[in-house]
Amino acid sequence: MRHEYFEWNGVKSTSYGVYVSEQPPIMVPVERVEYKDVAGRSGSVAITEGERVYKDLTMAVKCWAKQDADLAIITRWIRGQGRITFANRPEGYYKGRLSSQAELKRFERSDVREFTLSFRCEPYLYLKSNEKIQMTTTGQVRNLYNEDALPIIQVTATGDFELTVNGEVCKFTGITEGVTINSMIQEAYHGSTNMNGKMTGDFPILKPGDNAITWTQNVTGITITPNWRKT
Repeated sequence: MRHEYFEWNGVKSTSYGVYVSEQPPIMVPVERVEYKDVAGRSGSVAITEGERVYKDLTMAVKCWAKQDADLAIITRWIRGQGRITFANRPEGYYKGRLSSQAELKRFERSDVREFTLSFRCEPYLYLKSNEKIQMTTTGQVRNLYNEDALPIIQVTATGDFELTVNGEVCKFTGITEGVTINSMIQEAYHGSTNMNGKMTGDFPILKPGDNAITWTQNVTGITITPNWRKT
């Protein structure tokens, strides 16, 4: 019986006496699409919700534990939303939550029990390699992966300024101590102070390939946490 693991919020399952006998397969997400029949023509028309809009992934992990394992403690550990790292994709993590009940089943003539944990996950693998990028002059940032990244950008600036990423302009007015632009949660802030009211424009996206980044006067530099992800 194999002794592999999964991690939940940075803690290995083996810390709870839970071992993995079968990891979930590496899956490619499918588009969220609706099919409609059109009168007078064969087949159907696929209507997508947008470019790169995917369905969630269901990741099932086959596990085993000792006969006296307390499933209540195990499921309490993985309750709610979390980050899941599977041993067969150690370079990143999925964001998800436990989506089904688990039932311990006893092996015949064995002192261990098996069960399956199913997680409903966002359709992206978020890369653990996420080093900050510091820029003091305008230039380019390269996204080496196949999906858009939603960065967190800390801007050192005062007064009014514009930050432009791939031609998309984000404007700020009346900034006194800098601002953080968080595309992951669609919020602009400085510390605990919300800055959405000082911003106009869309939150920046780092597309696959080269991304041109420029800014106007009053900005002395930016620090980007890219949040790289792939499918």
